[in-house]
Amino acid sequence: VRATAQNIERLRAYVNALEARGGTEFLGPFGKAFDWLDEAQADAAARGDARRPSAIVFLTDGEADSPESLIDQRMRARTDTFVFAFALGDGVRSEARDTLERIGRAHGRFEFVDDERGDELRTLMGSYYNFPAFWRANVTDTAVITAPYTDATGLGLLVTVGHVAVDERTQRVLGVGAVDVTVDELLSRLAAFNRGGASYAFIASRSGTLLFHPLLPEPTDYTLSPVPMHVNELERTTPPADFDAKVWPVIAAVIDEAEYNDVALFADGHATAEDVTTTTTTTAAT
Repeated sequence: VRATAQNIERLRAYVNALEARGGTEFLGPFGKAFDWLDEAQADAAARGDARRPSAIVFLTDGEADSPESLIDQRMRARTDTFVFAFALGDGVRSEARDTLERIGRAHGRFEFVDDERGDELRTLMGSYYNFPAFWRANVTDTAVITAPYTDATGLGLLVTVGHVAVDERTQRVLGVGAVDVTVDELLSRLAAFNRGGASYAFIASRSGTLLFHPLLPEPTDYTLSPVPMHVNELERTTPPADFDAKVWPVIAAVIDEAEYNDVALFADGHATAEDVTTTTTTTAAT
């Protein structure tokens, strides 16, 4: 599921609406998690997006029937899904801890947090990305570009370009270096593609999600985060399906083969004082 403002808000609303009732359950939550992953990956495949590694983060403070058989069955066709299980408090008896530890050894990681270490839970759960097999499956040598979102200080639409930093000796994730770029700044680069007449340029991801299009509002006019639109919703042919089926695949193929090189300087203090090294990055044209 893409981390757009709308999806994040939907997830928050869903979680906030949950009510605590009944007893502890292992089978139901794991089954639902795998169902959601299957649906999300099917949607991504339909959009032409690359399949991404997935993580199930499981937390319990009790015990229930073992989900090992279910997990083993659902994981048979998966090499890119990891389970991170956490048990909180002394109410989780040794049998349940042993079960979750076996699951963690087979499919990811397990951590028991006793009552005296309860304040460490948030940090431990938030650091699952340090699990070597998980970050190796996710980390690439290319930068990651977020979906556009609205800047809180009034700059309009932004995208964040980030790259993970890994300690080569310990193989641990140190953090992420990132820079915010206004969509308005990106649009200033489109002048190089102006061919005159009725021609125009737009910016889209490889899967066809639009970042900018002449029919969309100006980047500085947004007060809320935009709703992502696919290029075929604004580019129409006769019949309409021809653009998505015939034209966009040609454009996407060109994106894979062509490169647009540019250097942009983003001021952030004095380079020498902040010990910043300037590098040039080559990115695929979109």
